[in-house]
Amino acid sequence: MAWWVLLLGCLISMGFAVTAIYYYPALSLAFMTVWAVLSLATSGAVVVYSSVQMKHAEISWFWTCMWGVLSLLASVVALMNPPATLAAILEFLAIFSFFYGSALLVTAWRIRAFAEHLAVALNSAAPP
Repeated sequence: MAWWVLLLGCLISMGFAVTAIYYYPALSLAFMTVWAVLSLATSGAVVVYSSVQMKHAEISWFWTCMWGVLSLLASVVALMNPPATLAAILEFLAIFSFFYGSALLVTAWRIRAFAEHLAVALNSAAPP
């Protein structure tokens, strides 16, 4: 993939973000829906293209192609039903937030235990 494709995606993403913040809340929900549709359609097209390349290389391609087609179909469904799209985005955000918060909790607990263990080790290694 060419670097300019990633740059273009970055600029479009940043443009949507700035526009959503500037016009919040009137257009931000519409931008979330449009962004989800564009993301699903773009990734689906890239995956289908990749599966065609895999077929030419005689690599197993069928399931990759099916995933791309499902992504393209999901983009059509998302475009036709914006409330469900927004609900799905919020559900994914809630699930991600729950697991991210759980990971932070476990990390904090482990760091605390490590700090206590390190303090004990340093105190026992210190000369009297």
